[in-house]
Amino acid sequence: MKFRILPYVFLLCLLGSLYTAAQQVAPDATPVGPLPTASGEYDLGAQVDNLVLPGCQPVSGYDCKVDVRAKVYRPQTLSGVYPVVIFLHGNHGTCGRPYHVPPDPPGMQGGPRIDDDVTYTGTGTCPTNYIESPSYRGYDYLANRLASYGYIVVSIDANRGITGGPGLGGDGGLIKARGILVLRNLQNLSQWNRHGGTPSGVGAELQGHLDFSNTGMMGHSRGGDGVRAAYNDYIAVGSIWPSMIEDPITFKGIFEIAPVDFLGNNSKGVPWNVIMGMCDGDVSDLQGIDPYDRDILPPFESPPLQKSSFVVWGANHNFFNTQWQVSDATNFNPPYYSSICTGTGNTAIYWMSPGSLRQRLMAMSTLMAFFRGNVGNSAQPDFNRNFNPWWGVPATVTDESGIVQPYPTRVDRGFTPPVTIKVFEDFTGQTGTSSYGFPNLASGITITHGSVPNHDGSLRAGRISWTTGGTNTYFQTNWTGTGGIDISSYTTLEIRVSRQNSSLNTDMPTNFSIRLMQTMNLGSGPLRLSTYIDPNFVGQSGHQSYLQGPVGSTYGGAHPILQTVRIPLADFPNWGIVKRGVHGIRLIFDQTNSGAIYVANIRLSTDPVNNGPVQDASDLMEQVQQRSEEPAGPQVIIHSGLVVGLHRTALSQLRGTPGVEIEIISDELFPVRDNMLVLHIGSKLFTVSRYATGDLHRVIFSLTDAEFAGLSGGDPIAVQYGMKPLGDVWNCGKLDKQAIAKK
Repeated sequence: MKFRILPYVFLLCLLGSLYTAAQQVAPDATPVGPLPTASGEYDLGAQVDNLVLPGCQPVSGYDCKVDVRAKVYRPQTLSGVYPVVIFLHGNHGTCGRPYHVPPDPPGMQGGPRIDDDVTYTGTGTCPTNYIESPSYRGYDYLANRLASYGYIVVSIDANRGITGGPGLGGDGGLIKARGILVLRNLQNLSQWNRHGGTPSGVGAELQGHLDFSNTGMMGHSRGGDGVRAAYNDYIAVGSIWPSMIEDPITFKGIFEIAPVDFLGNNSKGVPWNVIMGMCDGDVSDLQGIDPYDRDILPPFESPPLQKSSFVVWGANHNFFNTQWQVSDATNFNPPYYSSICTGTGNTAIYWMSPGSLRQRLMAMSTLMAFFRGNVGNSAQPDFNRNFNPWWGVPATVTDESGIVQPYPTRVDRGFTPPVTIKVFEDFTGQTGTSSYGFPNLASGITITHGSVPNHDGSLRAGRISWTTGGTNTYFQTNWTGTGGIDISSYTTLEIRVSRQNSSLNTDMPTNFSIRLMQTMNLGSGPLRLSTYIDPNFVGQSGHQSYLQGPVGSTYGGAHPILQTVRIPLADFPNWGIVKRGVHGIRLIFDQTNSGAIYVANIRLSTDPVNNGPVQDASDLMEQVQQRSEEPAGPQVIIHSGLVVGLHRTALSQLRGTPGVEIEIISDELFPVRDNMLVLHIGSKLFTVSRYATGDLHRVIFSLTDAEFAGLSGGDPIAVQYGMKPLGDVWNCGKLDKQAIAKK
């Protein structure tokens, strides 16, 4: 077992998919909950409501009436109080007819209902051969699953008077009307909660069972903007609604699906997430990212709250709702076509009709994680790891039938943690000047400060391009004129980045290096973007969110939606030296020969790094590749090791407690050094070790029973010196948990 300096290609073959095996994964929130569920409806009848539609004037075919109607999903037996979640659908036809060729486009699978009429909006009836399109029932699959975990979900019908209806002055899209309709429903729910009298159609008396101190909202399309409007109306200074709704409401989370942003409302003061499809043919400019852009700009919330974006490759607009049965932006006139996905890797997860199981799985995975992570006295914040790019998404999710399915597709995630944030560079200064007014540095690149397509106009970014890559091709932003600033109290570097729609970008992912800089061109060693950019679930090909694209649809074009890259500061080589005097951050375009990118919102955060993945044994591949191009840097020397003993013992090194001992031998010595000898299994590190009978070829590591139980069979095993794989590293195969014996 002689050692050798391992070249990158051989290391790739040797370690293969170790990163896959060790990827730390967010908990799956989708399994069916423990409670049987039931549902019912209430309908208070159509009425003129001057708060919902102020100043509305009836005309022929439109009587200005609105319904207060909803479907309620709940645990079958009510005992105690339950968090309340409101659902609100978007704009759609309110009457539908059977599919028929002609006149409809041929080839639509499943005989979808064609919702091409809005007569119900103004009259409460549909033409002959049409039925009402029940958009509010299109989220049954989500509401039933939430109810199984002890939530009461109220999905509001906004058809009458609003959906497809004529706009009002100052409310052309009837977004304000939607928000007030939400508050009207909350007003009635509160009355029933306080005084009883729940309509019999609900199937249960709600009195005393609604916990309005734990309220969440979900809105789709215009419904997304609508629930945001409801939130802002309720919290506004001088609002009438806190006195009209008897139970005080505390909003704990807002979840939006492919929303519009007509009113420019923000969500500061509440955790918030948006999910959108890259192939949206309806809200084809993906304006739902705009609230995220605004909410993460100063002045920051106090206390800080989580904000996130979740952009799904291959998803359209409609098929998050099961009642919207034809893909968005479908042309019903010859030559019959619909919006399609464009861009390498952006493969549609839907047909033209009648829906998409895989797209609903994306909604199930994110919505369940969001509400179970944020809303309710029993909320489990760990579910928010689904939105954090440090964590892989779950390998599998459970569909509406209770069947476990593979995670459907790639997502690009944006994330701002609920911790203290310090702006390093928001590109608010003139080109060449940092946000703090100091000169920036640039070499071999072109840069301007400006907006980013498909993002809010308030967001500023650096538009950077280069035609020749190398160590002297870089951009450096400086937050001091001279000297540096102590950043040792921060834990992570946060960067938002996307590619431009430019011929300088090839089909291969864009990559570059990042350094923390002191003055006089000194600083940390470099780290690569590719090591930290969102991996999604790397166990499935094509799910990695490397810096690729932009991708989009034939209706919306390419979408350069910014991804968040999160880097633990302690990972920077020489962190201990540079952290007390950081002058700037340098992006070095040495990994890709040419490229064009947007860079925005370079920040520092205090998010604890132990919430993210520990660098695992497979990162040797990346480490060696990086150092092979840096002759002055250290090399990784790979040795061969072998696990020869795996024993459970009643008396381990761990203060005499029971545990597990792992014995490893090698033809090469494990030399005695000042640096710690470390056992690296999967993504976990263990440091309690001893030499066996003084033999430096043989070392024994001790784990507690709990530590061993947390490992997975097949995890890769390595031995190294220190917490990072530098210098000598022993490849010791994979863990066979079944081989454990008593000692």
